Amino acid sequence: MVESRLTRTLLRLGTGVTLAFIYLPLILIALYAFNASVTQSWPIDEYTTKWFSIAYHDEGVRQALWLSVRAALGATAVALVLGTLIYDNHGTNLPVAAAFTLVPIVVMIVYLVVARRLGAFAAL
Repeated sequence: MVESRLTRTLLRLGTGVTLAFIYLPLILIALYAFNASVTQSWPIDEYTTKWFSIAYHDEGVRQALWLSVRAALGATAVALVLGTLIYDNHGTNLPVAAAFTLVPIVVMIVYLVVARRLGAFAAL
């Protein structure tokens, strides 16, 4: 399919706006991580790395980081297995591929229902 020049321009513009919406806040947060002041202000007057040292020496932060790494590795492993199964079965057995595609959604819904019944959202 051949898109018109206007369509290509609008797609590029939409892609640029979307990427800016995603990445500009992340860049701003990364800049604030080096702010020497306790309160955030713009422009940043002085830069420091002291917050990284404070975070590194906090046991809770290290535990949270390790938990995040383990969760990311587990999610990657599950996605790799499910993705491989879907890819392998896509051409020969479409209903199985569709079922595997729905598994993460169903798992998330079950998790949220169980968490709600256990009162995990009461503190929010």
